[in-house]
Amino acid sequence: MAKLESLDPKSLNPLQQLAQKVGIAADYTDIWGGRHRTSDEVLLGLLGAMHIDAEHSKSVPQRIQELDDQSWLTPLPPVQLTGA
Repeated sequence: MAKLESLDPKSLNPLQQLAQKVGIAADYTDIWGGRHRTSDEVLLGLLGAMHIDAEHSKSVPQRIQELDDQSWLTPLPPVQLTGA
């Protein structure tokens, strides 16, 4: 893996964007302080283990949109207001 100076979020490909949305890091820092980008093969394996289809490049943008929409479609938990 190539050493990276900094990882600009705008430089992420769709697969890396999808991985970040579900909590998978697109890069990591090794024990010597070197930053490395997570390979696409590793990202595909981790996404597959989470039952997220990312094998087809057409499904990745659609899945990203579904995850974005999910936060808006999930209702908030109920609350109870009380007077002070």
